[in-house]
Amino acid sequence: MKKKLIKLFLIALSMIMAVGVLAGCNLFERNERRAMMTPIARINPIGDHMTEPHYIYMWELLQLISQQGGFHPDMTREDREMVIDSMINQLIVRRFILIDIDRMLHNGEMPWRAGRARVLNEYGHELRDENNNHSYVYRFYQGTIVVFEGGQAEFNVFREENNLTGEFREEPVYDFTDANRVRQIVYGAIDQTLESIRAGVLTDFDMGVPEVAPPSTDTPPTSFPVRPARPDEIHDEDEPREEEKWSPDRARWPGYFMTNANDISFENQVIERFLALVRERTDAEENLEITESDESRIAKDNLFINGIISGNREILDRIYAEEGMTLNAGLTNVYPMLFNPVWTEGHVDHEASNNSVHMVYILLGRQAIEQVRIERLQETIIDNVEVREDQIRNHFNDLQRQQQLRFRNNWDAYAAAIRGGETILYHPVNTANNQRFFYVKHILLPFSPVQTQQLTTFRQSPAGQNPVAVREFRDTRLAPYIVVPDRVNGESDYSTMRSAQQVFDIVLDEVGRGDLRARERAFTDLIYRFNTDPGAFGNNRGYLMESELLAHESEQMVQEFADAARALFNEPQFSPGDVYPRKVITDFGIHIMYFASVVPSGTSGVLVDIDSFESPGQITRINESIESELLQILQGGEFTRWQNERIVYFTETRPETYETFPSAWRTLARRGRL
Repeated sequence: MKKKLIKLFLIALSMIMAVGVLAGCNLFERNERRAMMTPIARINPIGDHMTEPHYIYMWELLQLISQQGGFHPDMTREDREMVIDSMINQLIVRRFILIDIDRMLHNGEMPWRAGRARVLNEYGHELRDENNNHSYVYRFYQGTIVVFEGGQAEFNVFREENNLTGEFREEPVYDFTDANRVRQIVYGAIDQTLESIRAGVLTDFDMGVPEVAPPSTDTPPTSFPVRPARPDEIHDEDEPREEEKWSPDRARWPGYFMTNANDISFENQVIERFLALVRERTDAEENLEITESDESRIAKDNLFINGIISGNREILDRIYAEEGMTLNAGLTNVYPMLFNPVWTEGHVDHEASNNSVHMVYILLGRQAIEQVRIERLQETIIDNVEVREDQIRNHFNDLQRQQQLRFRNNWDAYAAAIRGGETILYHPVNTANNQRFFYVKHILLPFSPVQTQQLTTFRQSPAGQNPVAVREFRDTRLAPYIVVPDRVNGESDYSTMRSAQQVFDIVLDEVGRGDLRARERAFTDLIYRFNTDPGAFGNNRGYLMESELLAHESEQMVQEFADAARALFNEPQFSPGDVYPRKVITDFGIHIMYFASVVPSGTSGVLVDIDSFESPGQITRINESIESELLQILQGGEFTRWQNERIVYFTETRPETYETFPSAWRTLARRGRL
């Protein structure tokens, strides 16, 4: 089974430090810039992969302080200084981890899938020849993928040994898995920002309210999870990987398929505001991360952007020659070039990235690259962690015994455990107020950001003070115009847009056939095809509901959702495997709901068997859940061991690799500026 990634508790605190980077915020006044650029620590060069020292600056400390909620007002000066010292250590450790990633990439100990698929040896290191060049995977006759090392002479020997005849052509296998993920993360942020700008333009020009038109087909796309492979679908993970380079579909391009002059003008306004925002956020006076090298590249960015907009033939011809992409003059044609980097060893090759906007790399690309590189580090460190069968059985028996003791005479403990998402291995006698638990699944078809803005605007109007009028506006003026793209392998296909009614009809048709197992599997497949609620992905059991609330309990779901769920449980015409016959509308959009299962109950308590399934869809067995829990514990221990080992290496074995400058921040702290 595929291993789940663990969370990096220590370094995740400061790994993504500017989540709302395009929204922007100033942590300092301009006359404080010199103070904010004061180094508070320095990491000296380490090995061949790091030839220049790295500095940690005051502004990074301020970002981390802000991210972690600042200081408690009752803290003493000594307590503040202790917390600041701890945060500086976090920043240093974070940088050491990133430096180690650089080392592993440089030495081939960790793959970076941004081009050709490289060959790994038995230790997971990338193979190199006597000239220190990587060995690659190649495709030969009739699509056969083989590993080959060497030149033309070795080709001929290989051909003779394998009795291959005819023309022999070497074709490298390309694997852009990591590069694609980085680019999709960046374009997800770009698309969300563009949609926010669209809503702002509508508000500024008083457009779209109260007249509601169907959302345009360029609603911002987002990459979604792909349904995990079931046991009969899992392929050999040792097979060479292949994935083509990803580019945003032309249906994503603002205004690309529009023909109406007003619509095109609107999209040009959106792109113009986006570019203005990007330029503002990369102004050297506003952004402390901007270096002199960045400034020179930003100057080239502006020439590049202006060249596309004006139709400079030299630039457009270069894009066609390098990317095979034909562009016309105009603002919206900047879109596919916003983040289109060339890669080397886990980094962007700035010298080779002629067709990518460096400003977007500064604002979004760096973070996305760090995120994916850390994911790759996690996989590398925990790759060989396995769980034995006897460990699974022992853990299962221990948990079941513990739960029998906890739950047998304590309904509240049981209720708290099941609400908390624990794997329940013992269900006690169900007597308290005849309370019953059950599970529902749903598919959320959301309002677009523009529609959400329209709903907000209506609520703020005089008519919107009446809740009935708000529901009428939401249900009749917005919900009928929800449209969503079809989705393939997690990527939205904006060439195939469907109305909520069309999606509902598909669900009724595909889930309405077969036994309970087939129905739940069909609905789960449709979740990955249409749903946008993050909590529904990978949620094999579904959302836990209660048939009725006790006097001291409050509703945890939005009311419309809860009412429909209880109708599925309480009304006699419904049973597990049924789809609720009406679309449920909430402020989030339209929900298509499915009655998944009822939690078992009995007169003497119910013990769950280790080989039983979590739900009627037979998607996951209990022993697989136990294995997953144990695996995460063991993986967490393995990563903690590796992390502690590397921290000790840098901080104790090689203390000369770094130094801190406490006087730099203590002066500001004593003046009350930290």
